[in-house]
Amino acid sequence: MTIPVQISASRALARDERYTGPVDAAGLDRLRDLSPEGLSADLRIWTDTARRRWIEGRIAGVVQLECRVCSEGFSWSLDAPVKLALAMSEEEEERLMAHGEPLLVHDDSLMLHEIVEDEVLLALPMMPRCPACENARPPSDEPSDEVARPSPLAALKSLSLKGVTPARRK
Repeated sequence: MTIPVQISASRALARDERYTGPVDAAGLDRLRDLSPEGLSADLRIWTDTARRRWIEGRIAGVVQLECRVCSEGFSWSLDAPVKLALAMSEEEEERLMAHGEPLLVHDDSLMLHEIVEDEVLLALPMMPRCPACENARPPSDEPSDEVARPSPLAALKSLSLKGVTPARRK
């Protein structure tokens, strides 16, 4: 069974529900450019002993990224943990920030597909690199190490060679 797009937060919390299965990528508009394949989720909605409400689990799959070094496309395996503290009001959201990443629930509705999209986007590498470029240094505007750079103290040395000495303390 596929992960539903939307569920009732109160019902899921009352039943300590767990949603496990594939995620229909056709409805994930923000992930369209990543061409997700085999996207699946395992999400549990539960309440802890301190009466804090959570959605916790994992999201896995494969997305297509572009290498920032060579500009070639490559497949990247995703395995992202999910742990969000569910807040039913803005005041509760403020309090929950000390315990985890809060998610404000609107109208008792948990949008599971939006949560999946958010967590996939947050899990992406900041600087995607294909396996061939994994250890390559990104191109830089700075001169390479092979070009000798003048020492910052070279100017002082040249002054002392010209007969000018730095001021001394008394």
